[in-house]
Amino acid sequence: MFIVAVCYLNVLTMHAVSQTPSQSTGDGPDEVSLGDVFQRGAIKIEDADLSKFPGLPVGYVAYNGKAFRITTEAVAVGPYTVGFSVKSVAEEQVFKTLRILHAEQDNFDPDAAVWVDRTAALPKASGPDFTQRKLYAYSDELELGVYVIARQIENVPANTAEADLEVVTDDSFEPVTLPADLTFKTTIRNRGPNVATDAGAILELPNGDLVSANASQGSCKPRAGRLYCKLGQIEVSNEATVTVVMKPGEYLDVGPTGGWLSAQARVSAREIDNQPENNYRSARVKLLPNPNCAPLVRFEKRQPDEQLLDQGDPLVLEVTATDPDGSVTSVEINDTTESPGFPKKVDDPRFSLVTLGFAKKVNEKSFSFVTKSLSPGLHFVAAVATDNNGRRATTMVEHIFVNGPAKLRILEPKPGSLIRPGTALKLVVEVNHSAGLIKEVEFLADGISLGKATPIGNDLYELKLDGLQRALYHLQAVAIDMAGSLSKSPVVVAKVSHKPTVIITRPVDGMTLIAPANLNVVLSTNELDGDVQRVEIYANDVLIEEGPVLIPGKYSCGWRNVPAGRYTLKAKVIDNIGVVGESRAITVVIKDREN
Repeated sequence: MFIVAVCYLNVLTMHAVSQTPSQSTGDGPDEVSLGDVFQRGAIKIEDADLSKFPGLPVGYVAYNGKAFRITTEAVAVGPYTVGFSVKSVAEEQVFKTLRILHAEQDNFDPDAAVWVDRTAALPKASGPDFTQRKLYAYSDELELGVYVIARQIENVPANTAEADLEVVTDDSFEPVTLPADLTFKTTIRNRGPNVATDAGAILELPNGDLVSANASQGSCKPRAGRLYCKLGQIEVSNEATVTVVMKPGEYLDVGPTGGWLSAQARVSAREIDNQPENNYRSARVKLLPNPNCAPLVRFEKRQPDEQLLDQGDPLVLEVTATDPDGSVTSVEINDTTESPGFPKKVDDPRFSLVTLGFAKKVNEKSFSFVTKSLSPGLHFVAAVATDNNGRRATTMVEHIFVNGPAKLRILEPKPGSLIRPGTALKLVVEVNHSAGLIKEVEFLADGISLGKATPIGNDLYELKLDGLQRALYHLQAVAIDMAGSLSKSPVVVAKVSHKPTVIITRPVDGMTLIAPANLNVVLSTNELDGDVQRVEIYANDVLIEEGPVLIPGKYSCGWRNVPAGRYTLKAKVIDNIGVVGESRAITVVIKDREN
């Protein structure tokens, strides 16, 4: 596994110290610093097959004929510093010719690599040190993790030639009515004064399906919403063109007055370009809306969070679908599931789309679908409605998780528990498995791991936590059995906070007034460690007032023209994580006026 660059909020990072990786002997890398580390892991260095990489730049040869690949299970974000020992170098003059080259992705070919000189120097990292026979490489990314100790055998002058590449786009201002294929034409012109070599372009493509991509010279490769083009050499005053034909996304909606769709292009070459502002431009197409209105479709009783099912439980979906200018002919239910065995190529999707079937029509706008065929794992289910003219629309996605063989139930804490901040908490989950083969159990809070649970007997697992901070916790237990199947418990919500308090200071308990009465209800609120957000006031259990707290600790409202009767008043306050505090009830009597 290569190092993964990630960002986590509210997670303490560790700045990595240099460590000696495994399998580091002789001339080669022997220490690695990963920069900011979120999860420590062993670092491994292996020999890499240099023949599988492009030749070294002109003027360089591999010092020991070897390349080195660095991998790790750590999760870090860099910058990365790699130390190289070259104990076999006896002469300082030879040492001064050594450089560290790093294999990095070619800017204009996602399937190719190029060698980049990443030899470190102060102040970013230690520079070459002949007395220690050490060199260092410094980079923001490890990329492929492949390095070479290279010896410079001839001086190659730096390229000082200049070539001003300019992006010229053919904006089609003749509106295109959807649905239709769209053509984006981009021209790359060399304004000189020198030939542009190794010219290339990257196009950021709009959402949709690529129909074709043709370059007047060189070749282009699509990858994950981009088009990478290697254009080769462009003579002074000459041009290279890239023409892209796209089928817009099926669910593209440009609104009633239309809109624009664009493909953004940026270009560069090996030569110096002193006019970088003209290296970037967007090709645009004016779109007019499809005259056939899209159907309207939605899930009824939509689940805001992940819906959890055990194996064999039915998935029941109720769909409402209508068409403003026609009729809905079908509602298809699609399931997008992760494909663990899918080839891990750059341009291959991580997910595969499966049609579960068609919903049954209940009436003119209601459809129903039931299935028990979902396999264990995570599913993203959507309904697609098709109207009588073939236009389609889709719902928001429902997240469905089907458990493996294990069944989990959190016993502690109880749902809705209120826990004092700073106190210790014992999490307990019951895990039942038909074969009893559980590999590990883990507790999560809002999707973040709290730690692995320990078995305590009778199918129970426990995790103890100390010093809980004030927050709203969505707790879930996850179990993995020996076959690798994953199962989850239902989410239990626990609140870590002090309960807020509220007192009705006016009117006073037992007050008697003459009808019709006007009451000024005044509250005093307090919370130890949070904000009271909202107040509710009840009379005989009927809500008469609610609103936000604008002045901390105080709230007042007027209750006007109150008829005769006996009223029990009470107030509730709700803090910013949903903890509710309730006042002591008071009684007010409103009497009819005596004649």
